[in-house]
Amino acid sequence: MVCDRPFSGGETTCRNPLCNRSDRWFRWNYAIAMRSGQLKQAINRYKYRGGRGWALVFGRVLSGFLEEEPEIFRRFDVITASPTYTGLGGRDFDHTRLVLERAAAEVSPWDEWPFDIEGEPVIVKTAATPAMQGHSYQQRRAISEGELRGSLRVTRQQPIWNRRVLVYDDVFTDGLTLNEVARALRRAGAVEVCGVTLCRQPYRGQQ
Repeated sequence: MVCDRPFSGGETTCRNPLCNRSDRWFRWNYAIAMRSGQLKQAINRYKYRGGRGWALVFGRVLSGFLEEEPEIFRRFDVITASPTYTGLGGRDFDHTRLVLERAAAEVSPWDEWPFDIEGEPVIVKTAATPAMQGHSYQQRRAISEGELRGSLRVTRQQPIWNRRVLVYDDVFTDGLTLNEVARALRRAGAVEVCGVTLCRQPYRGQQ
């Protein structure tokens, strides 16, 4: 298990610039693995090459991870997907929410998790935004605090008001997307926002 936990103060060995920023809106992110090897290839096939069958595999991985770490994840009131824009200029399917749907179907029959899979998601992305890949950190930050921030909308305040929200995504790179999603949720009333991802991008020089 790989754990990216931005700390609220004191010494930290994290090399992520966001860990030491005062405008961090999420508490921490847990990544299940590194983005490398076969997992990296599988995520790319799923997101970019139409391999939708991988949603079942990723859903099983996610549900199994949640069930193996109940002391960490049972505290959350809502588990929602990092929003995906589908439409002109966006993706042709909601790849993050589909994994949540598969995860909900894979959990133990006697067990229930608060997956946000019924009706409209509690947070949506209303427009296509520039891809983060291939840009410098400062450029990614500008995109996240500009176009991405402007595209996010909380659709229902009641399910998250004074609640703890866990946001699922496939890859954690530097936390800029999660930070903007957390900002929107916190400003709409969520008391705490954290993340869980299939993997995180290795830092430079790390395998």
